[in-house]
Parts: sequence; structure tokens; C-alpha cells
Amino acid sequence: MAISPDGALPYAVYDGYLVSLYPWQGARVALLTSSGNLNGDVVEDILHRIDAAYDVYLAITGQAPAPYRLYNGLLTIAEVPTALEGAADAIGFLGASGIELTTSAFDRLYAGAAEGGTFDQTVFYELGRNFWFYGPQLGNVDAFVTGFAIANRFVSMQEADIPGSAFGALPFGEFKQSILEDLAQTFFQNADVTLATTLGAASGVPNPNNWGAADLAASLLYQVYEDFGLDAYARFFQELAGRPAAETQAAAFDNLVAAASEATGIDYGFLNKGEGVAYLVGGRDADRLEADGSGNPVLGFGGDDTLIGTAGADRLFGDAGDDVLRGGGGRDQLVGGAGDDTYFVDTPGDRVFEGAGQGTDRVVATSTYRLAADQEVEILQLARSTGGAPCP
Repeated sequence: MAISPDGALPYAVYDGYLVSLYPWQGARVALLTSSGNLNGDVVEDILHRIDAAYDVYLAITGQAPAPYRLYNGLLTIAEVPTALEGAADAIGFLGASGIELTTSAFDRLYAGAAEGGTFDQTVFYELGRNFWFYGPQLGNVDAFVTGFAIANRFVSMQEADIPGSAFGALPFGEFKQSILEDLAQTFFQNADVTLATTLGAASGVPNPNNWGAADLAASLLYQVYEDFGLDAYARFFQELAGRPAAETQAAAFDNLVAAASEATGIDYGFLNKGEGVAYLVGGRDADRLEADGSGNPVLGFGGDDTLIGTAGADRLFGDAGDDVLRGGGGRDQLVGGAGDDTYFVDTPGDRVFEGAGQGTDRVVATSTYRLAADQEVEILQLARSTGGAPCP
């Protein structure tokens, strides 16, 4: 049976006037709409999706927004005529419960759900404003505040299996990749940029969509999720919450690196690359990348990549795609990320880090090796003896 709204009630809009709205209750959120005659099945579907995204945010941060705008204890999402006096499509209260969507933003959400089973991203972004708790640790760099919402809009929708609607002329998948993948690629392979000269200066990196500093911040926050999945990503933000308050931008960048490193066991110092430094970086398609012996990370990003190490200690990151990581000599760190990855290890001390729950991985050992703690991967031992199968 389709749900129906409760009776209309007065709602005080942030812009300073009253409207009359009809509340529809979900498990985590209540949707307050200007009409009580909407299709109950569509509204129920919308509520179910937002509830699921809320739970993802709860898993990531480990805490709920401070109570501010509530209906029967539920976070409210109110349809209103204006947001920030016409300057925005929506607002989410920072670190506290409550979202206001303009009628145009709500209409996009409702129409997408009703007509095509896709969902406008705005409300999932604004949830990221509600779940922002990291002002002391990162707030000296404004880009991180919005970047958190940008990144976790995509993470929450992916984890909750919510199909996204197009963003303007961009299909949702292209919209997502153009921010989370392309900006990080540009940053890491460009020797002319650092965190200080981009995020610290409220500047992004060159890109055809004019995405800015906050979008770049989102792409860098997203790296832990792309490399390790949701559990490590949640540890990252919970570690971040325990870091000391940052009095300077440099201290905020240090908090970012320290939290990511502690949560994963990998040194994420490469996020804060130095002036004049560029990394070997792949693109959207399948790439073959050979480490240059510098010790800098090799980053595959999209596509089914082949990453090849040197005789020294290498750090290879496959990221998305079904990747092949060949460590070579030295004590290597191999991070497959999402996809069905294959790791070739041949030196005692090599460490394989599988992205938890992100694919079915295989380790091929050509000599004595060990796995990182808590690894559960299929291990294929290929003997070097005459009677055994040689390692490719």
C-alpha cells in the first residue's frame, strides 16, 4: 500500500518566512513537500534511497548530525521556494540535521524517480553538509568542507546502489569520473602543482568542466575509498576526527596524510606531493606503466592496467579496473583497489593490500612472500622447479 503524508504543518524557511508543508516519513528522514497529492510509491522510493544514503554517511563518520531541523526525530528535507535568497538550489545545515531543496531541485528528484528510476544528486550532496564534523582538523582549508560533500555524495550513492540522474549535459557516470578520477590524475602528474598551490590557494587544476578547488579536494579524499573500500574509508574519517586541531593549512594537510596512513597501513604522504614532483599516472583506458625507480607511487586509475615495478621498493596502485601489479625486486607495496586484480610478488617483505569487498583478487608468488595483516585472497603458488608452472 502506498504511503501517504501527515497533515500539513507550518515550516520556517531559512530565508525567513513560513510555508505549509506535508510530511512523509521514512526510517531516517522525513520529506516535507508543498503538495500532499504526490504518488505515494514514488515518494516511498525516494525516502528509501535517502534513508540508505544516510546510513552510508553514518557508517563513514560514526556519528549523526546534531539535532536541528527534525520531524518526529527524523532529519527533515523540506521543499521550499528559495534557498539562500535565490543564490542556491538547496542548503544543508553544516554538522546538523536539516536540508532545504528549492521546488526546482525537488521537482528534478521527483521526476527522475517517477519517470526513469534515477535520482538527482543534490540531496545526497547536502547530506554531506549535515555529516561534516571535521572543521577543527581540516577547516583551515575551505575546499575540504565542500569537498567532503562532493566526494561522499558519490560514495553514498554507490554504496546504496542509487542510480544517478544526469548533471546538466553530463551523464551521471561521466560527471562522477570527471571529478573523482580526472582531477586527481591531473594533480598527481602535474609537477607545477601542490596542495598548497591548489587547495591552499582556493584553486583547482585545469579541466574542461571548470571544476574547482572543492572538486579537487573531493578527488583526493576519495583516494582511500578507491584504494581500500568503505571500511578503511570509514576508519580514515574516524581517525581524522581524532587528529588535533589544525592551526595552519600545512597542519590540515598533515592531518589528511596521517589519518589516511593510520587507517590503511600505507604511507599516504604522496597525497601531499612536493613542488616539482610528478607521478606516473594512467588514464581512463588500459595502461602499461613501468616504475621509474624514484620510489614515487605509480597510479593506474581507470582501465585494466598493468603496473610494473623495478629492482627497488615500489608502490603500485591499480585503483579501478582489473589490474595486474608486478612488484619486481625490492620490498614492494601493491594496492589493487576495486576490480579483480592479480598481484605478482617475488621478494620477502612484499605486501599486498586488497581493497576489501571490491573484487576477487589473486596473488601469484614467485618466491617467499608474506601478505599484509588480515588479508583474505586466493593464493596461487607457482613453483619454480622444472615440474612446476613458471610464473609469467
